[in-house]
Amino acid sequence: MEIERITSNLKRAFGHDDCRVVVWSDPEAEFVDVLPEIRLEGVEVINLQEVGALEVKVRVELEETKREFLLYSPAEVPNPSDDWLRDIRLYSRSFRADRASIVLRDLGLSGASLRAHINRRLKFFGSKDRDSKLRAIVSKEDTAQDLDRKMLGVVVGAS
Repeated sequence: MEIERITSNLKRAFGHDDCRVVVWSDPEAEFVDVLPEIRLEGVEVINLQEVGALEVKVRVELEETKREFLLYSPAEVPNPSDDWLRDIRLYSRSFRADRASIVLRDLGLSGASLRAHINRRLKFFGSKDRDSKLRAIVSKEDTAQDLDRKMLGVVVGAS
């Protein structure tokens, strides 16, 4: 199911403003194992740890200028002075799919401040039953404290 969510979100990322390149930053390398399973029609997936930066730059900016690319980086974004792909990162669309971001998106919550909060509680979301019960009662305006209370309510079976 995780792959389906990621694929769906990636399709949306490519669907905006004639986006041709999406850079997926995954500093914890959580999804390196599932990368080969991600299929996007007409999009070439490149793992930046397997292909050199110069080769990527030549292909994306000179040889295949009409093709769509997903550039997967299982590492931290380098410092601008050390980043050979800095210009591509600047004009491309950025994508993150860490587990906390996926949970936030699924719950309909938007606050980057909640990402760290969710990340510390990821074990709760390992259960589909708890996850679906929480989704039914969460609202877009919920704060971290509201979320904790609702999670406790789900765990103890409160209405």
